[in-house]
Amino acid sequence: MKFLAKLFRDYNVSDKFIKYFQFDFDTKIAHHLIDENKKHDLNSLVAEYIPEEFGYWEEIDKFKKGGMGLVPVDMVGKYCMKDCEVTLRLADIFYEKLTEFDLDKLFFHLSMPLARVCTYMEFMGVPFDVEKAKELLEKAEIRQTELEEAMSRELGGRKGINYNSSVQLQKVLFDDLHLPVLVRTPKGQPATGKPVLQSLYDKTKIKFLKYLLEYRTVSSIASTYYSGLMKKVMSDGRVHGGFNVTGTVTGRLSSSNPNMQNIPRGSDVKVLFVAEKSYKILQFDYAQAELRMMAWYAKDKLMMKALADGVDPHSYTAGLIFSKKVEDVTKDERAAEIGR
Repeated sequence: MKFLAKLFRDYNVSDKFIKYFQFDFDTKIAHHLIDENKKHDLNSLVAEYIPEEFGYWEEIDKFKKGGMGLVPVDMVGKYCMKDCEVTLRLADIFYEKLTEFDLDKLFFHLSMPLARVCTYMEFMGVPFDVEKAKELLEKAEIRQTELEEAMSRELGGRKGINYNSSVQLQKVLFDDLHLPVLVRTPKGQPATGKPVLQSLYDKTKIKFLKYLLEYRTVSSIASTYYSGLMKKVMSDGRVHGGFNVTGTVTGRLSSSNPNMQNIPRGSDVKVLFVAEKSYKILQFDYAQAELRMMAWYAKDKLMMKALADGVDPHSYTAGLIFSKKVEDVTKDERAAEIGR
């Protein structure tokens, strides 16, 4: 389904066509329901369920480095026919298994309709404000330069340090500033990740670390989102992120290329996604959906009452842990409960 969405988009197929085009059975999604812990790609599925057909693609793989255009037409035809054949055979196998495991209703009434919606979302994409992204990137680059100058002053005017290099940063932090090594990497080197830098700053309040933390945040947002997302904008002025029904073992939806579920909260990044004229973008979110379901399934009367009374469940739990009233729970204590 994802492949067809890209194909239709590349060849300017009408959105009305893909919206009403019916995909009745997706073997990848079916297998994800049957066994979410295994691989769902066609080669893996053939190896497990139709082992006598395993390796039918090997002949054509010899040409792939040079591109499919170099593969003889008759060979491509046989390869495509075999792809269709094994997919159809897998569908028959999985249909029986879905029925056997009582998953057929879940598949046909929830998973497949959801996949159609996700395919349409990928096809349509989201309008992206490129000019605003350029403006924000320019501001970020200016701020990076200011922070580099500030860090240079804290180091006595030293120049030419690459603050994104862990090796150079190790020398500055632990040799020059004589800061304590809090954590080491698997290879035994002093760690310089954000949690370590934050801990060092909390302990020492050194200005250099304050500037470095901000520098890393600004650099990350600029490269990942401002310039990164601009590279993903297609000719229609939209970003077409992927939504993966089979991307997690827990059943949650995941997103990739780019990850549309990982846009920083409270940042300037969200303003880059804009609505078409006469439309608005709305945001909806279930409040602690998993906790509410677990409280109901566990018949936890105290938690159910707290939720019914509108009490924040994380603050409520933190209050129990730290023997405090909910209103006295601090942000750090609430965050510690979530991270348990």
